[in-house]
Amino acid sequence: MIFGVSMTSVREKYTQLHDVVGSLSEKITAVLVRQEKDFLAAYRAHMYNVQKELHDTKEKILRNETLENKSEKIKLLEEERDWYRKEALRLDTFTTNMKKDLKHMKEKLECIEEDRDWLEKQLKASKKQNKLLRAELEIRLANLTSQAEDKMDTRPASPAVDDIAPPGLHLPLAAVEREEQFRKQIRQLKRDLQASKREVNRLRETTSKQQSNELEEFFVQSIDAVKKDIVRRRGHSRDAKTRPMPALKVEPVPGTF
Repeated sequence: MIFGVSMTSVREKYTQLHDVVGSLSEKITAVLVRQEKDFLAAYRAHMYNVQKELHDTKEKILRNETLENKSEKIKLLEEERDWYRKEALRLDTFTTNMKKDLKHMKEKLECIEEDRDWLEKQLKASKKQNKLLRAELEIRLANLTSQAEDKMDTRPASPAVDDIAPPGLHLPLAAVEREEQFRKQIRQLKRDLQASKREVNRLRETTSKQQSNELEEFFVQSIDAVKKDIVRRRGHSRDAKTRPMPALKVEPVPGTF
């Protein structure tokens, strides 16, 4: 009797154990599925954080590169600004000197033109005076000639007296000498006027040539400066393109791996 009860209890326990063993694989499978879901959820969250950190790092690198490019561009623009400022100052100084030289040349030319006008006035006055003196001389010569003829007609003939020259005959010689002196003065004034005209023409030609040469030199210097500036900027552009970017050290984010 007791044995029968024990066997019944054993069979029940066996049945329960068999049921437990039969459902164990299902329970283990359910646990594995649940753990797999939790792992995948945690992995997705971790990968999302990694991708977000990677995206933030890339944006940071791009911002740094943009700032660096802006700094380089600002530096180049500042250098160009300084060069243009120096060039403007140099050209302003050169223009000021040119204006001073031009003013000096104009003043000198005005002085020469004033001298020329004065010489022309003197020459005209001398010509006018020469005409008056010549007319006066002709009148005096006519008067002296008529007086001499009258004296010769009224004076008796005498060899001794004929050989002696009357004092009035020396006056035409003095007048002729005076006329010759006036002619010499007029010729000298004409030569001075011609020399002044030649000097004025020479100064005009010199001023024109000097201005032309200075303008040509300034034009050539400007072209050379523009060429040098283009070559320099091309060199800066090549250096900026070939310059290696500094390596950015990315610190690992704690807890990512």
